[in-house]
Amino acid sequence: MNLWIVAVLLASGLYRESFRFRPPVPAQRVTLAGTFNNWNPEAQPMQDPDGDGVYETTLLLPAGTYQYKFVVNGSRWYEDPHALSYAPDGFGGRNSVLQVAPGLFPEVRIQQNDGHILRELVRFDPGRAFYLNAFAPGSLRVLVETAAGDVARAVVAVSGDSVPLHREHHPDFRDRFLGTVPEVESLSVILQDGDTALVFRVRRPATGYPRFRVPRWARGRVVYQIFPDRFRNGDPTNDPPKTRPWRYEPLRPPEGWFAFYGGDLKGITDTLAYLRDLGVSVLYLNPIFASPSNHGYDITDYFQINPRLGTLADFDSLLHRAHRLGLRLILDGVFNHCSDQHPFFQDVRRRGPESPYYDWFIIKRWPFPERFDDQHKPIDYYECWWGFGSLPKWNHQNPKVREYLLQAAEFWTRRGIDGWRLDVPNEVPHDFWKAFRRRLRAINPDLYIMGEIWQIGPEWLQGDEFDALMNYPLAGAIQAFARGTVPADRFRQQVTGVYGAYPPEVAPVLFNLLDSHDTPRILTQLQGDTARLRLAVALQMTLPGMPVVYYGDEVGMEGEKDPDCRRAFPWHQPEARKAGVFRLYSRLIGLRNRDPALRLGDLQFVESARSAAYLRTRGGRGVFVAVNPTVAPDTLPIPEPWTADTVRFGRADLRGRHLLVPSMGAVVVSVHRP
Repeated sequence: MNLWIVAVLLASGLYRESFRFRPPVPAQRVTLAGTFNNWNPEAQPMQDPDGDGVYETTLLLPAGTYQYKFVVNGSRWYEDPHALSYAPDGFGGRNSVLQVAPGLFPEVRIQQNDGHILRELVRFDPGRAFYLNAFAPGSLRVLVETAAGDVARAVVAVSGDSVPLHREHHPDFRDRFLGTVPEVESLSVILQDGDTALVFRVRRPATGYPRFRVPRWARGRVVYQIFPDRFRNGDPTNDPPKTRPWRYEPLRPPEGWFAFYGGDLKGITDTLAYLRDLGVSVLYLNPIFASPSNHGYDITDYFQINPRLGTLADFDSLLHRAHRLGLRLILDGVFNHCSDQHPFFQDVRRRGPESPYYDWFIIKRWPFPERFDDQHKPIDYYECWWGFGSLPKWNHQNPKVREYLLQAAEFWTRRGIDGWRLDVPNEVPHDFWKAFRRRLRAINPDLYIMGEIWQIGPEWLQGDEFDALMNYPLAGAIQAFARGTVPADRFRQQVTGVYGAYPPEVAPVLFNLLDSHDTPRILTQLQGDTARLRLAVALQMTLPGMPVVYYGDEVGMEGEKDPDCRRAFPWHQPEARKAGVFRLYSRLIGLRNRDPALRLGDLQFVESARSAAYLRTRGGRGVFVAVNPTVAPDTLPIPEPWTADTVRFGRADLRGRHLLVPSMGAVVVSVHRP
C-alpha cells in the first residue's frame, strides 16, 4: 500500500461493507477479488459460517467506486448477481460495481494510538501454517494481519524477550506484521495501540508445521532467462515461413506480436560456453513445447518440442551439454490454459457435449459461432485467460485434467530438467500445486519449483507448494531506488519487507529479476542511463537470492513492454552492444560467484540517509555494500565489529573505519571480523 493511501485512511475513515455469494458450482474455496486488492484471488478468503453454501466476508473501504468478482476454486470468476450496477471487464464479461459513499454504509474511524483495535478484522490463526510456521529447525515465522493503520506496533513475547514484527502495507487496506522468532513451545503475540493490548497466547503443537526445504544447488546461483525465438538461430532448416532476417530492431504491435526470428534450441546449445563464461549457472527457458505462437504460452502438445525450436533430440543434447558444463535448466510450465488449437479443445469445438473432453474445459455455451466478433465473444462461450479466446482455461476440477497435466510435468522432470517456473499459478487451485510438488519431488527430490506471483505472497511458500516466487516486489524497489525516486529508508523498508515475509530458507532462492519478457527492459526503465543501471545491477547482484539476467541485458539491450522487450539478440551487430554494460555484468557476476557471503550470507542493513548500505556476512568474513543514487557523496561507518579490507568493486575511499561513497556510486568492500 502506498503511504498516501494510509494517510487517506487515517484522515477520512472507512466504511464497512459485507459481501455474500452462493456459488453456482460445487466450491472448495471462495475468495473476493477486485480493485481494492489488485484483483488478487488469494487476498480475501470468504467463509461459509452456517454451512448453507453462502460465503461471506467483510471489508473496510474508503469512499469510492470499486469493481469486483467472486472467485470459486481459484479459477472460476463470477459477477455478483445482487450488485446494483456492472461495468465491462475488458474481456467480454462484466465486473460488479460497488459505490461506497458516506451515509450509505456504517463508518469506522481508524486512528493509530487511539487505544482502539478493530478485533473483528484481526487475522491470526496459529493452527494454520500461513500464520505460524516452523519453516526451519530452530525458528518460527509469525504473521498477523490487521486493518491498515489500526495498530501501532506488534511484538512477540518469547523466552523472556520481546521481538518486534515488521509492518508491511498491502493494497487491500490491511497491514501484515511479520517476523521470525526462536522455535519454542509457547509464545504470545501482542498487538499494541495506545494503552490497549490485544494478546494471543499460543502453545505450538508438536506436529503440523511443515519444514521448508529448498534445493541446495539453487541457493545464490545466477540465472539467465531466454526467450527462445529471439536468442539465437542455430538451425535455419526449422525456421517457420516468413521468418524475419535476424536483426536487433524495435518491435511494435501488432506485427511484433506475431513475428518469428528463428531462434531455436540448437542456437542456445551453441552459446553455452558464452553463458558459462559470463558466469551464469542456471538457464530459464520460456515455453518450448508445441505451440502456434512465438512465445509458446498457447500449448498444443505438452509432450512435444515446438518444431520451430527443434526436436526432442535437440532438447536432450542441450540438457546434456548444459549439465556437463555445470549449468542447470528450468522450463516454463503453462498449466492454467492451453491453445485453442489444442486437439482436445478442437474436438470440443466440433462435437460439443459429445466430446470426451467437453468437461476438460469450462464451457458456458455451445455450439460456438463460426467466428467470434463483438456480438459473440469467446468469454461468453468458455472460460479463457483474460478473455483471450486463443487461450481456453483447463477445468482443474476434473481429475482427468489434473492427471494429464501432472503426467506432462512428470515426463519432462524424468527427462532430467532441474526446475519449473510456473505461469499464472494464482489462477490454478492450491491443491493442484500441492499434488504437483508431491509427485515431482518424488521423481527429483532436488527439483526447484518457482511461481509467477507478482506480489509478496507468503501463502505460496508454506513448504508444500513452491520454493520461491518471481521477486517483482524487489525489482520494483531496486528500480525506484536506482532512479532516485524513493529515499534510502523507504528502500530499506521495502527490501526488509520482502525478505521478512518468507522463511529464511527462501531468501537464497528467490527469483531476483530486474525485468522480463512481460516488462520493459531495465535499461529502458532507467531511460538509457547506464550510470543508474550500474546501481541497479549492483543491488541485484549483492542481495540474497538468485539474480536473473534477462537475455541481452548484459549487452545493454533496450525495449518497451511486450513485444518490444522481446527483440532479437544483436549477435551480428556489435555496434548495438554496449561493452561497458557487459563488463559491469561480468564483473559483478564474477564477484558474486567467488564470494560465499554474497551467495549465502546473512543480510544486515545499515542506516543511511542517502545510500542503501548493508552487510552480507558468512562466518568471519563478508562484504559491505553501499549504493548511493544521490548527487552528493556519502560517508558511512563500517559497522562494528567488522573491519574493512579492500574495495572490490567501484570507486571509494577507505578512511579508517569510514567509507566515502561518491555520488551515483556503487561500492563493494570486503570485511572481516577480528
